[in-house]
Amino acid sequence: MVVYVTNTSNVDMPVPTRFVASTEGAPLAFRPDELGLMQEELFLEFVERDGPRNVLRAGVTVGIRIYSQSIRPLEFQILD
Repeated sequence: MVVYVTNTSNVDMPVPTRFVASTEGAPLAFRPDELGLMQEELFLEFVERDGPRNVLRAGVTVGIRIYSQSIRPLEFQILD
């Protein structure tokens, strides 16, 4: 899955951050080879690839790809 954040304003804003949590215990990872670490929570920092480190510029969308693995339906929460 990919989680997106867009700065829809016309001014720069601090880089948004969120946690994503697996409510059913399925592992989460930023890369498929990290699924074995069995992390159930990830910290997301929506930094532009070629932008400033601490600012999300006006009009910019940032997406972060997250991997998971399960044999039953998955459920996640995105938290502040």
